[in-house]
Amino acid sequence: MKRRSLIRLISFLLGIILLLSACQGGTPEDAASDTTETLPEESVPDERTKAGDNEINIFDSTLFEGKLACYFFKSGSNWSAAEEGEHGGDSMLFILPDGTTCMIDCNLPNNGAYIAYGLQQLGIKKIDYFINSHPHIDHMGGFSIIARYVDIGEVIMPDVPIKEEGMNTPYYRKMMDIIEERGIKVTKLLEGATINIGEMTGKVFNPIEGFDPDKANYNEGSLVIRFAWKGASFLFGGDAGNNEKLGQKTETIIVEKYGDELKSDIAKLNHHGEPSTQSQSAGWLDHVNAKLYVGCLSNVPNDVEYYRLLTEMTKRGATLMHTGLDGTVLVTTDGGGSYDVYAGKARTTDYYGTLDMDGNNCIHIG
Repeated sequence: MKRRSLIRLISFLLGIILLLSACQGGTPEDAASDTTETLPEESVPDERTKAGDNEINIFDSTLFEGKLACYFFKSGSNWSAAEEGEHGGDSMLFILPDGTTCMIDCNLPNNGAYIAYGLQQLGIKKIDYFINSHPHIDHMGGFSIIARYVDIGEVIMPDVPIKEEGMNTPYYRKMMDIIEERGIKVTKLLEGATINIGEMTGKVFNPIEGFDPDKANYNEGSLVIRFAWKGASFLFGGDAGNNEKLGQKTETIIVEKYGDELKSDIAKLNHHGEPSTQSQSAGWLDHVNAKLYVGCLSNVPNDVEYYRLLTEMTKRGATLMHTGLDGTVLVTTDGGGSYDVYAGKARTTDYYGTLDMDGNNCIHIG
């Protein structure tokens, strides 16, 4: 009797195990036919899944219903290399009112899970366009992780030669392998090109034709694109800078060619906002003349050079936000020239000043 009961118990437990296996992964054939997975919530640290006392749910889609949304994902957490001295990386996401999505860069490998989690909280199952500004790990390292959880429609990258050494890192090769395996369309761009992302249009200012990675760092071959949607405008410049040590004064070259065509309401700080790279030169700031600049560093130290950068922004009437200070930043607009800007968390230092936030950690610009 006891033996029969034991057999029944074992059979019951085996049935439960098989059922759970089927729910989680299905048969090998089923898994092979599906390119994406579901991100388990427990794989993301608590502070990334729940808003604390000074945080809002930044991935609440009701914040931008009927509007254009642009996310600037934060870098760094208790499991990120950024906490160990690295500067973090770039990753931005456009969501158009018609549902079209466009991601620009995807941060370091160890930030891929956070970005994937954010996409799933937003209900996004496909990135229609993925733009890689240039082949550095802090701009494309998270690709293989993100591609496990969402489909990728088209990849856009700069039309520059890739050296077999140096930038041909395992993460870059993995990205290219996934693109090839899935048959993802690739479009390569140079200055002068225009692109359409749904109802949003983009003009490309960099890289220049003939860019040579043997003479200049890949930073200076970054895609620099200005996007326009109705009366809204956004500028993204990857890691382009103004540093002759990296091969060329990219900002100066672009300003001399295009001048006030660079004018944009919202601009990501070039090279994450690191003043030591000599980005955000005076001529660049004068012509971009943005209302809001967003930097993408994991940690923003109390440093005189960073304070100088803030001074340069504010004396031109701009607001400066930083993912290292403000968490993930969300910019929303109806295209009429004004913007609601949400911070994922409240600042814990006033070294860089304070922001005129309302009860939803939101400031209103324009």
